[in-house]
Amino acid sequence: MAPIIKIAIIQFMPKPLDLGHNFGLSTNYIRQAASLGAQIAVLPEYHLTSWCPDEKGFIEGCRESMGYLDKYRELASSLGINIVPGTICEVHPSGESGGDTKDVEIRNMTYFISGDGDGGIGEIVGRYQKKNLWHPERPHLTAGDVSSKHEGFEVEESLPKWEEDGKSIRVGLLICWDIIFPECFRELIMSESGVDIIIIPAFWLLNEDFGEVEEGRIKRAQEKERKMLEGLVWTRAYENCCTVCFVNACGGSMVAGAGVFESEPMGVGQEEEGCKIVEVDLEEDRRLEGRYKIREDLRKMRRGK
Repeated sequence: MAPIIKIAIIQFMPKPLDLGHNFGLSTNYIRQAASLGAQIAVLPEYHLTSWCPDEKGFIEGCRESMGYLDKYRELASSLGINIVPGTICEVHPSGESGGDTKDVEIRNMTYFISGDGDGGIGEIVGRYQKKNLWHPERPHLTAGDVSSKHEGFEVEESLPKWEEDGKSIRVGLLICWDIIFPECFRELIMSESGVDIIIIPAFWLLNEDFGEVEEGRIKRAQEKERKMLEGLVWTRAYENCCTVCFVNACGGSMVAGAGVFESEPMGVGQEEEGCKIVEVDLEEDRRLEGRYKIREDLRKMRRGK
């Protein structure tokens, strides 16, 4: 058996390069989530800077945003809540960024911060650099090492353990466009103790014109995009027998999986702001695996049996 996990999905459209405002909004929602008993709070991709790489102050904003990681670590410890602070764009010395400045590279990073840190600061138990960049990101960001495998991690102290075997809940991290690639998810579940939860901060625009001009065609394109995205989240959850938490700045945030009690996406088609607590019974994912045996078959294939 597994206890019920409460995940807070925090959805808002960040103001471009207004880090103070965006951080204040984030912390208010995280405090609200903690007061409602959430064990994990998840923010969207680019939640501090927004995605505005052509703005004059973007690189400096990314550089400044690196200092907020420790603020989230302190908040996690003080509230006793695990925090995934969306993504933080980090500026590092390099000659291979591919952007306008050749002396730095920008890495789009996400972290899992434990809520049980000693000394008043939460421990970073997981981190991930976005590997699969959407094509408009490629001139500006440096992708993570695509030759390395996606790896999950155990959350040993700040989440309950499985009752039947005493094992810790395992979590994996991906970012936005990664959801298009099923291989990312397969790597996270293929080990003998694959992940139970996959968390995906995103900045996926749902209200663009998608290259259309006529109003009716724009609306149809938007509706198809929403349906595609919702279908992807649920498909990735069921085909991997795990829980997928997708938190999007631009609408449609959701938690999907066999053990999800609330299945409606948050703010589909709207740039709706808010915090929603979703309860998940992870035991239902194990039951789903017992019915489908997807992970078992994948491990047999890997061993050549």
